[in-house]
Amino acid sequence: MTQHDLIIIINILAGISALVLVSRALKRRDEPVMLAFAAFMLTIAGWAITYAILQAMPDLESKLTIHKLKQPFALAMPLAWFVFCVYYTGAYRLRSSTLGILLILPTISIVLALSNEQHHLLYNNARLIPVAGGWMELVEDVTFMGILVLVYSAFLILYGLYLLIQSSMRVIGTYRAQVRMVLVMGLMIFVAALLEYSLLSPLRDINMLQVFMAGVGVLVWRYLLTAHRIGGTSISYDWVISTLPDAMVVLDPDKNVISVNPAFAHMFQVQERNILGQPLADGVPLMSNLLYRILPTESVTDVFEAFERNLEATCAPIQSPNNDALQGYVILCHDITQEQETQQSLIDAEQRYRALFDLSNDAIIIFDVNGAILLANQHACELLGTTLRAIQNRSISDFLPDGEMIDLQQRVHHMLDGYNMPIREQTLVALDGSKVPVEVSITLVTDSEDKPLNVQMVARDIRERKRAQTAIANERQFLRTLFDSIPDFILMVDRKQRYTLINRSYLDHLGLQSADDFLGKTAHDFFSEKEANMLIEKTLEVIESGFSMSEEERRGEFNWALVTRVPIFDAENVVTGVLIVERDVTESRMMNIELQRSLEQLMILRQVDEEVTHTLNMESVGIIALDAALRLSRATAGFIALQEDDEDQLQVRYIIGGYNRFKAGNVLPLDSITGRAVRNLSGELIADIHYDDDFIPDVLDTTSVMSIPIMVQSRLLGVMELVSRRGDVFTEDIFQFISLLANRIAIALDNAKLYEIARQQLAQVQLLNENLRELEQIKTDMIRIASHDLKNPLGVIDGYLNMLEMDRDLFDPIYLEYFSSMQRAVVRMNKILSDILSLERVQQYVGDYSAMVDLHFLTMKAIDEFQSQADNKSIQLESDIRVGVAEIIGDESQMYEAMSNLVSNAIKYTPDGGKVAVRLYQEQSLWVFEVKDNGVGIPEDRQDRLFEPFYRAKAAGTEKIDGTGLGLHLVKKIVERHGGEMFYTSTYQQGSLFGFRLPHPLPEEIDALRIQMNEDMLFDDEPVNSAILHHSASDDMETSDVAQDVTQNETSPPSFFDDL
Repeated sequence: MTQHDLIIIINILAGISALVLVSRALKRRDEPVMLAFAAFMLTIAGWAITYAILQAMPDLESKLTIHKLKQPFALAMPLAWFVFCVYYTGAYRLRSSTLGILLILPTISIVLALSNEQHHLLYNNARLIPVAGGWMELVEDVTFMGILVLVYSAFLILYGLYLLIQSSMRVIGTYRAQVRMVLVMGLMIFVAALLEYSLLSPLRDINMLQVFMAGVGVLVWRYLLTAHRIGGTSISYDWVISTLPDAMVVLDPDKNVISVNPAFAHMFQVQERNILGQPLADGVPLMSNLLYRILPTESVTDVFEAFERNLEATCAPIQSPNNDALQGYVILCHDITQEQETQQSLIDAEQRYRALFDLSNDAIIIFDVNGAILLANQHACELLGTTLRAIQNRSISDFLPDGEMIDLQQRVHHMLDGYNMPIREQTLVALDGSKVPVEVSITLVTDSEDKPLNVQMVARDIRERKRAQTAIANERQFLRTLFDSIPDFILMVDRKQRYTLINRSYLDHLGLQSADDFLGKTAHDFFSEKEANMLIEKTLEVIESGFSMSEEERRGEFNWALVTRVPIFDAENVVTGVLIVERDVTESRMMNIELQRSLEQLMILRQVDEEVTHTLNMESVGIIALDAALRLSRATAGFIALQEDDEDQLQVRYIIGGYNRFKAGNVLPLDSITGRAVRNLSGELIADIHYDDDFIPDVLDTTSVMSIPIMVQSRLLGVMELVSRRGDVFTEDIFQFISLLANRIAIALDNAKLYEIARQQLAQVQLLNENLRELEQIKTDMIRIASHDLKNPLGVIDGYLNMLEMDRDLFDPIYLEYFSSMQRAVVRMNKILSDILSLERVQQYVGDYSAMVDLHFLTMKAIDEFQSQADNKSIQLESDIRVGVAEIIGDESQMYEAMSNLVSNAIKYTPDGGKVAVRLYQEQSLWVFEVKDNGVGIPEDRQDRLFEPFYRAKAAGTEKIDGTGLGLHLVKKIVERHGGEMFYTSTYQQGSLFGFRLPHPLPEEIDALRIQMNEDMLFDDEPVNSAILHHSASDDMETSDVAQDVTQNETSPPSFFDDL
């Protein structure tokens, strides 16, 4: 083995030793000094192990890498050593700020060491040089910053040694051994430095400080930190003397001060450093008298006054346990000022005791050991119903019930034997014989030599307390009865999870006879390991959080409980336990589950409804319905058979699964369970087909069958069958649910069927409408042909008749009558043609009206026009117009046609000398126009057809009145086209009233119409004006022509559509 290998092994052993000490120190990590020692040894271990690895590296680059890892341990070791020494000796109190200051330079140096390659502030010129052992050692040139770090580290190491030496010198009798051990540690550190830096050292440039510091750590652990240390440690000694309340000073045989505690320095107002090593008489002259009297074999006591206090000092010699040799003295000084004050206070207390004795609320009786009463206070006299003079020298037995005197004597004897008697309840008897319950405390009064003098009895009246206790007991019994009768489970656990309370309901649930079988135990005694752990975990959660918790928990396989946990607090607001209330919610939970299942079924029904109602195709409805039924019932197979319209048989329309007797499109055989359901029109649920004789195995391995008729209002549409290979799938709930689904399917199928019928009928109606449009077109064409082809011949006939009228003097009267009849026939035919064309124009009008029409103007115009016709029949034509301007949006020509028709009819059907009244007024937001007459009226049985085209209500007196039967029909069409409504009343032989209501135009409609008119006038002003003038002239011409026609023919209405 070479010297190089030996160096590596030594460092590895040093590192391992340091790690062992780290592990041992961490076992006592609750002591700060042990944590500091562990940190110190950890730096030594890291330093030694990294140095051994560095020695094993072959090249410079590898050594530099390991050297960088070694530096943090080497630079942190001095500070860790110093911190340990401070904690061990207690010389200073390391605050966070102080420790932070001490860490500044080591932290900077570690950062600089790890990054030295970039700046070379700690060292430079790293190289390998041969050493005496024959291997290459890594060395570098230390910079000024490196030297500063080395000086700081050396200062921390040496100052730590100084603190250890100073602490060891305080240990009486063994400080020399302590000092020797600390000096050995210092010598080891010195030798390590000498071996590395001495020119004569065989290990020059080889770092051995970490090895020697590991040895220092072993010595510290052996002699300073463990039970095998020399004569105890300074830590325990300093702690004892520093915490003594009395002043203490330790002297050597020459009466020089070795150690003092803080109480001594405070009592005599001296500094410890000023008197250590000095004669006590010089430092504390007040102790001179005591020092003069001390003896090496016995203790000496002296009492003196100092600093306005009375002190008592006791000096005792310290002898060696081996040879009784004198090792020094220890002096304890005690402040007796308070003791003297206490003696005076005792005298004062005796006086106060006398006052308290007399004024106490309790009864106090003092009697001798024989029972003779010596003294009693006022309250005792009042309690016994006597006076002090009467009670003195009487026996205490006079005031005790029979039998209790013996018990009192026994208690007195026990007290004489040295036993203390507890407070107990008993009864006193007053002079009047009444019994008073009291709480009695008996004590023995002794003299200074502990000899018994007499007995003191203190009796407290507890009558009120007894009554209160009785009331409380009754209330507790009531509460306990209520507590036990509550069906909920109530229990309480403490912080250790032990049960402390339980009610009767829970005991019965657990099958226990008494609460003693439950209290004091834990959940592990009654539940499985998993359940017990769960319960304890939830209870601990409430204890730690301090908040109540309520949730549902499973109890067993099927039961559920609502568990409420409430923390119980003490007076200091600390949780001492948890109150647990359990309520069985299994039934309500099952109801909720059932409700939830019902809701889910309703949601499914709704989804199926939406699916089947969104399509009206029979095939889609059937497929969706059968698929939904199989999925929801978990059936193996199924089919839906429907009844055809023209057949009584059921045809299988939709099928899923392997049916062997039929397939889709076949007629359903009715010889099975499904046939029975069809015949009875009621559903069938067969959970086990082996018990049903009608079962036919259409599907292999069938176990259960559901057959449900599909019906709408007792009308059979079809049947649905579902089969399953399992006997537990089809339950009563599933059957009811599928029955509901079947009802929805029936409605959907019926709707689809009705839709199919409606679609077919719609096609027929569309075909009829097409034919009707063709007929309507033919009718329109015929009307146009009639209007043009018939008017020309009528015009020729009318012209020739006019010519014959001019030569009427040439003809016989009989021919004139013929001519007149022919003229009336021509007029009538013209009227029929005009009404037909007017009606056609109204019906064919498309679009909105775009002109403002004044009903007031049209009313006055109609009255003026028909005034002459009324005068010819001596009819009184009256007007009642209550509005100024009555505007609507519409067609003026059409509205005048309607109004003039009503006025003309009233005049025609009113006999000579009658009365016709025309009214125009406002009714809320409506314009009302009506014409009333006292003519022949209309029979009630003919009024329903008044507005039919070409219908005339025949009545007596109307046979000779001309008419086409289109007038009222035309008026009704015009009014409805303008958004109004017709109304009428008629009484036969009394008269009629016909009229209509038209709505006021909305303001926005009027504004839009005016804007349109302004735009038309702006862009086409001249043509518009010309058109207006032309329209006015045409209206005047038509009015004149119409008036002329009316004059000539009383039954002829206006013909303003003739230009068509």
